[in-house]
Amino acid sequence: MVLYGGTAESTGLAEEENKKSRMVNVMMFLLILYVFFMYTAQKTLLPTVIHSCVMYLFVGWTFFQTLLVTRGNTMIGSYTKWYFVLIIYSILSYAWASYVVGAALYNMFVSLIITYCFICTIDTKEKLNIVVKTFILSADVMCLMLLFTGQLTAGVDGDRLGQEITGNANSFSALLMMAAVFAAWTFVYNAKGFWRKIIYLGSLGFLLYTMALSGGRKTIVAVVCCFLYFIIFKDIQKSIKTLGNILKAFAVLAIVYFAIMNIPVLYDTIGERFVQLFDMLSGGTSGVQSDNLRSRLVYLALDGWTSRPIAGYGLDTFKYYNQSVTGHFYYAHNNYAELLYDLGVIGFVLYYAFVVKLTKKLFAVKSENHAYKALGIGIIFELLVFDFGGVSYYTVMTQILLCIAFISCRMALGEDSFEQREGDNI
Repeated sequence: MVLYGGTAESTGLAEEENKKSRMVNVMMFLLILYVFFMYTAQKTLLPTVIHSCVMYLFVGWTFFQTLLVTRGNTMIGSYTKWYFVLIIYSILSYAWASYVVGAALYNMFVSLIITYCFICTIDTKEKLNIVVKTFILSADVMCLMLLFTGQLTAGVDGDRLGQEITGNANSFSALLMMAAVFAAWTFVYNAKGFWRKIIYLGSLGFLLYTMALSGGRKTIVAVVCCFLYFIIFKDIQKSIKTLGNILKAFAVLAIVYFAIMNIPVLYDTIGERFVQLFDMLSGGTSGVQSDNLRSRLVYLALDGWTSRPIAGYGLDTFKYYNQSVTGHFYYAHNNYAELLYDLGVIGFVLYYAFVVKLTKKLFAVKSENHAYKALGIGIIFELLVFDFGGVSYYTVMTQILLCIAFISCRMALGEDSFEQREGDNI
């Protein structure tokens, strides 16, 4: 009887594990679909409602899995806790805000929920690798769809590539940036064999070319900087290989520079914009009107912040101040300045303290898990560069990237997402 009871108990446990495994596999499938349609379900491609439906299915199934199947035993990661605290402070900032705007807060809640679902789903290195490759493939498919439908052009009538596709050229280039950093990492660390390396390098080049057509300077700079980091620090403990990697990095930089400055279609869309930007940074003025405007926006945000340095003016209020001064209803195009104006030093420190602690945690990872350490640090490096030209603290895409950096830290530490984790002590 004891033997029979033990066998029945073992069978029951095995069936329970199989059930949980099937549920988690469905979560992974829905996450893959979510990423794929995030790229392909755009205004001029597939109906955007497809992505919305997949998102609701992904979120609903994840909460069903975590609340009912695991009975709420799934640990809430430190990323989720941190971002929830940032949301609470953002809500409190409405108490002293001149304007109460719900769009940014809605985006923050979406970011919180989606990143929580990512964290619950990606609990192994194998799954992280699949998600990384899904981003790359999805971006490539989107670009190919644009090519075959005649939309992969430099833009017309002053509109940049991506304006009609996603509604905002900066959002379009940010989407490509997410996939490009994964292509760069996979090429350097995960592609085994000559032809696989060629495929991922070709994918990276294709994505950078499309970003150039959209005029996305900050995203190109962010990706190239990240790529150079991956190359240089791959064999950082071996001095000879490190020297060779530095030479490779200079070669990559020279190729990118030559292409942008000498290929006519690239120079007309992005090269001239870089030249004008360098002229402005060296003390002159830029012939690109948006450069001078963005420089003024950053100045306005920082100047306004000095009047309320501690708590700021309230979530997403800078655009109203900007409208009253310049007539343009724009955000600051700089996360550092925008965050200081909106949420003050408190919000600024609250946001970047997590980034700093996560970076320190990643740098402490041992060398045997260097690939995932590099992915996490590379993503953070990329986002810090991106923040000089965009606002990231309430946008879903950039929070997904930061969330994946957090997941990479877990993978580098060799931790399981359904148990107590050292990586959550950030």
